[in-house]
Amino acid sequence: MRTLIILSILHYALGLTHTSQQDATIFSLLYGYPLLAWEQLAAPLVYSSLGVNQLHHGRELQTASSDLVVKPNADTLYSVMIYDLSHNDVIITMPNISDSQFALFGYFDLYGNNFVNIGPNNSENAGSYRLVRRPNNTALSGFHVGDSDSSAVQGTIYSPATYGSLFIRWLVNATNLESIYAYQNATEIRNATKLTPTTNLPYLSSLLPINNSSTVAEKALDLLAKFAAVDGPETVSDTQSVNGNLTLAGVSDGIYTPVKNASIAQANQTALLQAEDAFENAQTELGNGWSMVNLDDTGDFGTKYSLRTAVASSLYIMVKAPYAIYPEWTNGSSSGATSGSDSIVIGANESYIYTFSAKPPIRSLGFWSVTAYHKDYLVPNDLGVYTLGDRSNITYPNGQLVYGTNASVSSGEFQILIQPADLPPPANWTNNWLPAPSGGGSMSAALRFYGGEDDLLTGAYIYPKVTKQAAIIGSRTASNGTASIPYTNSAGMVTTWNYMLLISFLSLLTLCSIL
Repeated sequence: MRTLIILSILHYALGLTHTSQQDATIFSLLYGYPLLAWEQLAAPLVYSSLGVNQLHHGRELQTASSDLVVKPNADTLYSVMIYDLSHNDVIITMPNISDSQFALFGYFDLYGNNFVNIGPNNSENAGSYRLVRRPNNTALSGFHVGDSDSSAVQGTIYSPATYGSLFIRWLVNATNLESIYAYQNATEIRNATKLTPTTNLPYLSSLLPINNSSTVAEKALDLLAKFAAVDGPETVSDTQSVNGNLTLAGVSDGIYTPVKNASIAQANQTALLQAEDAFENAQTELGNGWSMVNLDDTGDFGTKYSLRTAVASSLYIMVKAPYAIYPEWTNGSSSGATSGSDSIVIGANESYIYTFSAKPPIRSLGFWSVTAYHKDYLVPNDLGVYTLGDRSNITYPNGQLVYGTNASVSSGEFQILIQPADLPPPANWTNNWLPAPSGGGSMSAALRFYGGEDDLLTGAYIYPKVTKQAAIIGSRTASNGTASIPYTNSAGMVTTWNYMLLISFLSLLTLCSIL
């Protein structure tokens, strides 16, 4: 906040007194920045052999050699559709999926708003759904049972935008891969004549990609100009305010024209700081240094455009709670860490221990995991272990399994060890070892819950205690890892937030993060 005040003083000192255009440019950047992630997700699929309104199925789990997805789930297969409702409606037919299979059909507009989720109670959801662009100047959004379409057995899904994506997440275990392939093949997509005809809407392929922008900020505004000319904001009542700001900033009629009374560089810095501030103010503390975005703010952001930009910097395609929960560990720091700044630094001879108070409370089809990343990708290691969670052979300190057919019926304390891949711990730790980068260095560890119980959302569940200590090797083995020093936040853990946010958006010029 102090930096924001200083920038405001500089703003006037530099003679930028036309605050309406300057403020409008700041607003426009905050509104449009998620489109950088959208372009990087959509463009490769739009111009693939399948194109829009078709499912692109992932058939292989991500490994350390995979570089298609930033910070991927290592235990999930994805089926992805980029939809274009400019000239057709789309019928999605969901097969009859076993009640033992986690499958979540999540619908997102191009700004990353998760406006509908279907699943994972699959037997209730089998059937056809008509995906339509909502009628102009209406607030219709989400899933509506029945409606006027007899071909949509289940109902109609109203998209708040002409373009968006469908992400299907399929949880993989040791025995269900062939079943998932069958479910993927049985999920049908077809175009259908529009129930509500529209005219003069451009095909998505005519809007992507953008190649002539000189800076990241200008690229965001160029994209915004193209897409804002097609659709207004998700919250219809905000249309006049949004359009007024965009016009003042030079975003009009499908073209961005820089305005002379605004500094885009200054606006960019201020926008990033406002996103930081919004993210900090949207946190619910969970204890032991963990926090999460407020439940009402997850996934579908409404008019909270600053928060939407903050989340999109590294959590584009964020699923709404309670379907998914993404807690962050910052050791209680107020440094403004976002979902993209969960970095920790591990020394060549150091380790981290996550001490869980008990099994995380998960619904019958839910799951949880801790996944390690180095430079946004899975960590290479000889074991091929990239994630640990409720499908892993982790054990209690006495050697009993936490999960599985021979698991202990009790739910007590257990631990996960994060330690460099070139420093294997003693055998009693192997099942609970999540390898970090060989030789140590900067990394991140993402804790994710899908289908969590209410105790995970309210903080009633005691979140893991995170400690940093010497690596566990040979005679230095601690029987339960408790002989450790609590980690305190340091300058080496989190760099300046707005710099990291900028770097996150720069990375979107090459890759897209999917969670």
